[in-house]
Amino acid sequence: MGTAVPERIRDEDRISTPREYDHPLLASTTTHSSRVRPTHPSPLEIIMRFLLWLLFTAGVLVNAFVNILSGWTGAAHIAASVVSGVLVLGSAVGLWLTRTPAGGRARGAV
Repeated sequence: MGTAVPERIRDEDRISTPREYDHPLLASTTTHSSRVRPTHPSPLEIIMRFLLWLLFTAGVLVNAFVNILSGWTGAAHIAASVVSGVLVLGSAVGLWLTRTPAGGRARGAV
C-alpha cells in the first residue's frame, strides 16, 4: 500500500541543523553538545590579557602626556600621538578579541 518506513534512521541520514556550536569561531569555547559551556582561560591567556591592559593604560597615559604636558609641536607631536593612538587601538582590539563569550564567567567568579 505504501512505502515502508525504516525503524532506525542512521545519524548520517538525518538532516543536520546548524547549531551555535557548529560555528568555527565558537569551536574553542564550546563542546559538541546541545549546551554551550564556557571554558576557563588558561594561565597564558590571563597573562596576555594583563599585558594588554597594561599597554592600554600606558597608551592612554602617553596620549594624555603628549597632549597636555609635553609641549611638543609639529612632527614630534604628530609622531607621539600616532604611536600612542596605535598602542591604544591595538590593545583595545586585543582585549576585544580575547573577551569571554556572553554567558561566560562573571567578574570576580572563581
